[in-house]
Amino acid sequence: MELFKSDMNKIRGAKTQGEIIQRLYNRYNLNEICADLRLNPAAVALVRRDDVAFDNEIREAQAFCVDMMTDRLEHIEDEEENPIMAKVISENIKWLASKRLKQIYGDKVEINHNHTINIQDAMIEARNRTMNIIDHKPLKTIDAPTDSISVEVIEQVDEIDCLS
Repeated sequence: MELFKSDMNKIRGAKTQGEIIQRLYNRYNLNEICADLRLNPAAVALVRRDDVAFDNEIREAQAFCVDMMTDRLEHIEDEEENPIMAKVISENIKWLASKRLKQIYGDKVEINHNHTINIQDAMIEARNRTMNIIDHKPLKTIDAPTDSISVEVIEQVDEIDCLS
């Protein structure tokens, strides 16, 4: 961090922040801006981490530029005569938009759903049925992982013998 201290102090100034934001709205990318202003991009990242308002302004400017680029998609056939080149440009714009503004232009929606179910009773029943068929004798109790459960078993019918 000491390495970027002078750049960070410069970036914290209102004049430099205003210049960065203005250039972002003029569709320059952050690396080009840093090169023009002779700032280290890592210093900008460190200042953004500490200055929430500055970070929000950068995000708003970048979102504005992405919206402007996606608006271009509506008229790309007028701008580019070569259909292959128009498709390449179109795909690049869509890819960039999906990365920069995932919530609007992303290809997938992530849904998190948590539901807890207790399958202990079903497992005990299944174990009881299995043991009952294998041993041909009814089981009275089963030790469950948390406690013992008493189970009433109906008498076996002779048809079970035909399963073996």
